Amino acid sequence: MNVTSTNSDYDDALKGIDLLEDYFKSLDMPTSFNDLGIDDELFEEMALSATDGGKKLVLGIKNLSKDDIIEVYKKAYKK
Repeated sequence: MNVTSTNSDYDDALKGIDLLEDYFKSLDMPTSFNDLGIDDELFEEMALSATDGGKKLVLGIKNLSKDDIIEVYKKAYKK
């Protein structure tokens, strides 16, 4: 991706994400839930499905609850 370092890992990561998103767009690929036609009203249902009705966590580097997952979905939705 050829990201020029800014001496800030956070800023470098954001710049890399922007470049990756630009690349996906150049391929006419969707880059958000909105691009896929997924309405934000579905987030609750999607999070419940991912967490077995809110009873389980999604395990990973950070364990995610239903509410955590909804926040991730909101960030993946661009109007």
